[in-house]
Amino acid sequence: MAVLAQSALGDTIQRQGITVARVPAYSPHAVAEHAVALMLALNRRIPQAWSKTRGGNFSLVGQMGFDMVGKRVGVVGTGLIGSIVARILKLGFQCDVVAHDVHKNTGLEDIGVRYVELDELFRTSDVITRTTTSRGCTRLCSTAPTT
Repeated sequence: MAVLAQSALGDTIQRQGITVARVPAYSPHAVAEHAVALMLALNRRIPQAWSKTRGGNFSLVGQMGFDMVGKRVGVVGTGLIGSIVARILKLGFQCDVVAHDVHKNTGLEDIGVRYVELDELFRTSDVITRTTTSRGCTRLCSTAPTT
């Protein structure tokens, strides 16, 4: 039997005979840490390095990422998971974190995270992470630049 976590396609999937389960709670820290791990994997080009070394190519050409310290990271959506991501990046990696959300998290402002308009976040960030539901992103990202 196939089981999927609840998604926006839940009703459609259920009509295909696949059980859809809702996970009422999951470790928000695990989700946030995984998001940061994926960010680091992309920055350091870990998937490409793995592929190259499997083929016997140990050259570092094209493999160098950049240090996260001091980089501006934009966090779109500062709910529970987004606020943890912002804290990890601000306090752990010493990034300059800017954020955008319709509801400001004063706890993030207390540690130096600055809320900015979405166009500024897109224009000035070295790295951007979205920690919203697809519905939330529709609301938050409707003014995202297309170029």
